[in-house]
Amino acid sequence: MRRKPSYVRDAVDFQPGIVAPWPAGHDPVDKVAQDVHYLPSGEHKGHPSPKGLWTFGPRKGKALCDTFDEKQWPLLVQALRQAILASCVSREFRGRFPSRVWAYIQLEDQPPKLHEARLSNSGQGWYHGFPLQYEDQYPADPHGLLRNAPCVKIINH
Repeated sequence: MRRKPSYVRDAVDFQPGIVAPWPAGHDPVDKVAQDVHYLPSGEHKGHPSPKGLWTFGPRKGKALCDTFDEKQWPLLVQALRQAILASCVSREFRGRFPSRVWAYIQLEDQPPKLHEARLSNSGQGWYHGFPLQYEDQYPADPHGLLRNAPCVKIINH
């Protein structure tokens, strides 16, 4: 019997997160939000970086991101920071930062799509994000915090 190649992910391989309130005794939420950054990941890109900012290498099973003009990245950082302030974060932390953060991104005249940002560098607070393609990938939200998730509208020109 042939073995499945290691790079092929099962559809059930995606483990949804759980949205949780900001933990008591942790660094202040506004300080943590101020220190986060967006850095794209080539694993979620269907195109090479125009300036070499990421190594192009989309992986099977990874959600492909929409193409955002670099001028729009501050809006992505703003959404990330607002989502942290709204406590649209996972209950798991790595150092000072939540391992996952959720926000909505709306492209042009399309409906908003829930995106997940994952912590890529816990020392620097760098996140990369991707759209959640199926509702079964959405995080559990026992406290109803996603209703406060920010929605940023991106218009690429």
